[in-house]
Amino acid sequence: MRLDLYLTSMFSQLSRTYLKKAILDGLVLVNNNKVKPNYNLTQNDIVSYDEFRLTYQYTNESPNQIKPSYIPFKIIYEDNDIIVVDKPFGLDSHPVSSNTSGTLLNSLMHYFKQTHQIVKPRLVHRLDKDTSGIVVIAKNYKTCVRLSNLFQNSEVIKVYIALVPGDFSNSINRHLGYVEMSNFLSRDKNNKKIVTDCDPLKGYYASTRFYNIGSPSKFKSDLELENFIVNKISFNASYKTDIKQFLELSKSQSFESSLVLCLPQTGRTHQIRVHLKNLGYPIVGDKLYSNIKFVRMMLHSWAISFQSNIASSYHR
Repeated sequence: MRLDLYLTSMFSQLSRTYLKKAILDGLVLVNNNKVKPNYNLTQNDIVSYDEFRLTYQYTNESPNQIKPSYIPFKIIYEDNDIIVVDKPFGLDSHPVSSNTSGTLLNSLMHYFKQTHQIVKPRLVHRLDKDTSGIVVIAKNYKTCVRLSNLFQNSEVIKVYIALVPGDFSNSINRHLGYVEMSNFLSRDKNNKKIVTDCDPLKGYYASTRFYNIGSPSKFKSDLELENFIVNKISFNASYKTDIKQFLELSKSQSFESSLVLCLPQTGRTHQIRVHLKNLGYPIVGDKLYSNIKFVRMMLHSWAISFQSNIASSYHR
């Protein structure tokens, strides 16, 4: 199979024209060598690429082409350089081939038009469609580059909350107080929608640290849950979301369950979802990695903290 066709099957949201350009620019290598888009892959070839650069550079290529459309979202913080929002679940972060208008970026373009702002929004990171919570968007190219570097250099702490079946405390290392899952991940060859474990030479390193929060029913309010989390990991959030609705939904299920604190050390596609499945605690409502049906996938990006002085000018 040609390299460009292979990548098209891997990244359905990216155009073949863009992927050809990415190959020519050296964003994609075969056996650590720069090749042409029409290179024919053989069985032992190793294709390597930086998924962050591929996907985010694409979404930031031509923001002027994104059509405004009204979709409600909550603004957590905004200044001249960034806007931090609480993305609803079920909403794509950016346009994809199957959805070119009903996305967060489309809604942001509508918001900027209504508020008379001349802005080219650029995603600094993204969330899966069915994951809710914090998304940071740069309003200009300079800010996008600076914040993207923070994410790539692991100078950002992201805190997620997940609901899983069973008693998650059974998986915790009693000495450490948490459990850490590390492996190599890549797209499944037979089903490009899912991510699986793979050989180190054929995937990307992924690591997530998990803390047990406990049964949702033990928290009388969202404030009580927030205080528990902050004390658990000594976390100082730069920005955070409201978790009242998430907590109420977590309490509404009838089976034994646990809230889990998820701190990804890397930022791979479906990382938290796959790691929890591998630990034996698939996320409630995850249509790809769990058979437990629910009104939504119970994964929420609760808070984010910038750990570098480079980002200090963007803080509230």
